[in-house]
Amino acid sequence: MKKSQLLLETIGIEVEEDKNGKLILGEYRQPSANFKFDDIGINEDKLFKDIVEIKGNADFEFSKVANLGNLQSIGGNANFTCSNVKSLGNLQSIEKDAYIANSHLTKDMLQGIVKGKIVT
Repeated sequence: MKKSQLLLETIGIEVEEDKNGKLILGEYRQPSANFKFDDIGINEDKLFKDIVEIKGNADFEFSKVANLGNLQSIGGNANFTCSNVKSLGNLQSIEKDAYIANSHLTKDMLQGIVKGKIVT
């Protein structure tokens, strides 16, 4: 088991491994409203090198991740409000809505990726 998998499971995020040893998450969010991954020394850009899928919602609000790396799909909504995300990496689909207010992302960057609405 990878350290990142153990950490995510410890904060209550379901984690599976695909056949290549990459991670599939049930959801993505910060550990709590009171502290973020960065507060406990976790580099989210490194974390996203191992994540290929998020089955449910992905909440990047106040996240320090700048590049979504190997992430290919988000099965629910994606909240990029007040996030640091600048690069979508390998992201190919967001099955529901994407929220991008006060973020570095634009509607143009998400065209063809978001199946629902892009909310600014």
